[in-house]
Amino acid sequence: MEINDFSVIYDDYELVEILPLMQRLTEKYTSKDSTSVTYETANMLMTAVLYSLRAAYQGNGQLKAQIRPSAKLLYEKGSTIIFGKALAAKSVYEELIRDFEDYGVQNYRDTILQEIPKFFYNYDPVYCPQEHGVDLDYPLAEGYPMGSGVEFLYAYLEGIRQEAQALESLGKWRVIERLEQEMAHYGRNFLGNIYALVFDGKLSKS
Repeated sequence: MEINDFSVIYDDYELVEILPLMQRLTEKYTSKDSTSVTYETANMLMTAVLYSLRAAYQGNGQLKAQIRPSAKLLYEKGSTIIFGKALAAKSVYEELIRDFEDYGVQNYRDTILQEIPKFFYNYDPVYCPQEHGVDLDYPLAEGYPMGSGVEFLYAYLEGIRQEAQALESLGKWRVIERLEQEMAHYGRNFLGNIYALVFDGKLSKS
């Protein structure tokens, strides 16, 4: 995610208000051993600050109609929202895998059971909330969601959960039968979306 993706923040907050937040985050990142970091790290930390600010901004549609909060207060609120969204994503995931059925599709199984757990082990909501850090090769029927970081991951999981519930309502063997009818090579080689194939009779174009 590039810094120029946050124009909505720069519309209301001057850089001089945002830089102290980055400075404090940098000090925390380096345990105050140094105020000098690489360009890549500085970009990561600045993007982390902006991501948190935007999380709060998007979470409050009445922001412009209210007394304008300081950048510091907005950042703290955004950080809380990010932590909450990560917990919500974990709740959705735990519900999803409780009775998870992959219908013999390896790409679906690997994405849900191998890739997504990496997010919960490795996600950094403080220094790099803008990155989810997992390969989501299994597409949603309606395409990948917008956003990044936990925002993206949460929307992706919600989409997967809704599709899984619809597939479950049909019954495992009806889904498998439908897959086998439509696919010449069922299983390992299938990289499309199960829901789209079963309900629409066509592969996802994601």
